[in-house]
Amino acid sequence: MRAIPLLLWLLFIFFMSNQAVEHLARDPFPGFDKVAHMGVYAILGWLMIYAFPIRLRTQRPMLVLVLVVSIALVYGISDEYHQSFVPGRSSEVLDVVADAAGALMAAGWWLVVTKQKQQDAQSI
Repeated sequence: MRAIPLLLWLLFIFFMSNQAVEHLARDPFPGFDKVAHMGVYAILGWLMIYAFPIRLRTQRPMLVLVLVVSIALVYGISDEYHQSFVPGRSSEVLDVVADAAGALMAAGWWLVVTKQKQQDAQSI
């Protein structure tokens, strides 16, 4: 059940990637698409963390971080490949970099918070 939000978000990403350029809004500022990629994949990272079993998250947080970034990277690459077949869309390496950066930011922040909570619990 914890994986349902993740699966829905993956479908949302696929759906948005399948839209022709004329159906998408224009970027309000240069580089907006990279910021959007980072945000979308940061949410993906959070949803992946949520989907992992609690035991794995608490006992192996670094493994969770590596898995989140790796899975997001592979999905980002597959998404860019998929976009290469959509009329008016293109594949960009920098989009994949932004995807991985978004997932890394989410997972990194989660790891810092997790480590802090563990330290706080040990100091009591």
